[in-house]
Amino acid sequence: AQIRQEISDTATQIRSEIADTASSLYTLINAKVSASGTATLSSGTVTVATDKVLTGYKIYLSVNTPSGTQGFLSAPTGSIVDATSFVINSTNAGDNSTVNWWIAP
Repeated sequence: AQIRQEISDTATQIRSEIADTASSLYTLINAKVSASGTATLSSGTVTVATDKVLTGYKIYLSVNTPSGTQGFLSAPTGSIVDATSFVINSTNAGDNSTVNWWIAP
């Protein structure tokens, strides 16, 4: 009976430590994600205003709602103005899609 209790106590402690670790990882991941949002291209380009972007950060893009003639999307690192904005471009000037963006350090 004593061994079963020790095993149960150990299992409870391990579960608690796993939950604490998961919570810490969640907090860390959210702290590292600077910002996300949507922007709508006009004639294949849009400037996104955000104080969360800095030189060297990665900007991930995906199409939310296609509109016009889609092209390939990019957010050139040279377009980043620290703590101010960045630009999303399409290779097609007829692209007026709504774009999802996500910034990570």
